Amino acid sequence: MVDEVVEPLSIRKNFLWNTAGCLVYQGCQWAITVIVVILSANYENSGMLAFAMSVGNVFSAIATYNVRTYQVSDVLNRFTSSNYVAFRCLTLIVAFVLVGFYLGAIVSQALIPTVFCYLLFKADESFCNVLYGMDQKAQRMDYIGVSQAARGALTLMSFSVILFLTQDLNLAILGMSALCIAVTFLYDRKRAEKLGQIIPSISLAKAKELFVTCFPAVVTLCCFGLVVMIARQVFENMRGAEALGIYAAVATPTVIVQVASSYLYAPFISKIAKDWADAQVKEVLRTLTSVTALIAIVFVLIFVASFAFGDKLLVLVFGQRIADYTYLLMPALFATACAAFVGFFLDVLIVFRNMKGALLANLLSAITSALVIAPAIGRFGMNGVNIAIIVSFGVGIALSIVFLLISFYQKVPPSERGKRVK
Repeated sequence: MVDEVVEPLSIRKNFLWNTAGCLVYQGCQWAITVIVVILSANYENSGMLAFAMSVGNVFSAIATYNVRTYQVSDVLNRFTSSNYVAFRCLTLIVAFVLVGFYLGAIVSQALIPTVFCYLLFKADESFCNVLYGMDQKAQRMDYIGVSQAARGALTLMSFSVILFLTQDLNLAILGMSALCIAVTFLYDRKRAEKLGQIIPSISLAKAKELFVTCFPAVVTLCCFGLVVMIARQVFENMRGAEALGIYAAVATPTVIVQVASSYLYAPFISKIAKDWADAQVKEVLRTLTSVTALIAIVFVLIFVASFAFGDKLLVLVFGQRIADYTYLLMPALFATACAAFVGFFLDVLIVFRNMKGALLANLLSAITSALVIAPAIGRFGMNGVNIAIIVSFGVGIALSIVFLLISFYQKVPPSERGKRVK
């Protein structure tokens, strides 16, 4: 129940809190991909975890229904916080059903227990995401930062200890899931209650409206996740879990960098949404350009650091057995950069309510991945996974830019078209 007025923080403070907390979380998630290699006898556990993570990304796309960007940019309060929480409960059920069918029909039996355990972890993460949406909309992303930092520390600790004591990957995943659920209940729930009602409540008409409105967005996010999932599944089918584990040991940390990059622009989404609703096109363009430049600068710095120290760091962390595969790092980073830009453009297109543009850009990316991956692996081996992802997201970047330009053109009054932005 809301019983106090919570003052919003500045964009700068929101940026710092959100970035700091989420970098801790993503850093710990990366450490988990390292720990699973160090504490396991071979790369099989690493491969199983990597595949579970890729399936988890698609599960999250369905479970979150890509509503958060819409929720944060709902400046007219078309739906209440209770509506969003109730809708999240419904989409979680749908996600378990759909991914369950996928697991039974396509995934090998040996992988199913690990994937299911990881989906419990992603289910909590997906539910908490709607509470984070409330925090972000209220401009209190310090709540998110604290929550993410706590989750990161607890997941790393529990996963490491349980895997070390039991050598059971599934138990380790279940352990970190339980602690995250505790954080959601004991911390995030209480903070969200200061900002709005979180008791699930939604009419059938409202649920249908939200379902129809955001359907293109969730299909879009599924297509975004499918680019990597298709590439990894085809590679696992062609070369086996051990080979996928070796690839994942190098590539998974770069994916975490991509996810972390989304935290760089998250604090600016509310501003972009408000300025777009107020028809402040020039201000939106300035913000969009600045954030794009910020993401580019961060990746350039990461490229430089990886070029200088990446090989040595991988060998230091994983041992000499990874030395023959460090050549995968730079292409994987480039693939990650492409994914980060597609993710950012996707969120902006949703803010602009250009759902069709976002869908087409990411659908064609997924189709490209399916078409390119097998020939790429055949010609380039492990690096074929990176090549396929780069080509696929390259298609997505090009199309996203086209649809962003169309959105700007349609938003600008006819009398202003053709004039330079000053």
